[in-house]
Amino acid sequence: MLQLSELDKIDEFRLIGGDPFMNKELYKAVNKSKEYDKIKKVVIYTNAKIIPKGENFECLKNDKIFIEITDYGNLSKRRDELIKLLEANNIRYTSIVPVWTDSGTLKYQNATEEQLIDKFNNCCMIDKTTILNGKLYRCPFSANAHNLNAIPPNKADVV
Repeated sequence: MLQLSELDKIDEFRLIGGDPFMNKELYKAVNKSKEYDKIKKVVIYTNAKIIPKGENFECLKNDKIFIEITDYGNLSKRRDELIKLLEANNIRYTSIVPVWTDSGTLKYQNATEEQLIDKFNNCCMIDKTTILNGKLYRCPFSANAHNLNAIPPNKADVV
């Protein structure tokens, strides 16, 4: 299993879901991640359906924490309420309307090696590594495909 001691730093540690605020014990992961000097920023992605309360809210009051609100219009029905709460407590955030891209599907693609390399080099997630089940992946899509057993295991894909 990969250990934090093996890394120089983690620029951005992401907590994603569904909506991480659904988890009543989210604060445990947030507080633990704040303890490590090697973790520079903790980003929590939310669709603004749930307003964090209690310890899940208190743990956000830290300079390392950043809230990324993905604004789905009517589906993000508590967005304005969440923003007011974050601003009143000086919690950093941003609210974005997502721009969807075709990141590919888990199916055979009849493409040349050059086309596949070009697709990889222009991927929207090229600079995002993922830790899943104790393995470090260069590509989050590869991590997901391995997790679903949708592609054969390849030791060259993981650390």
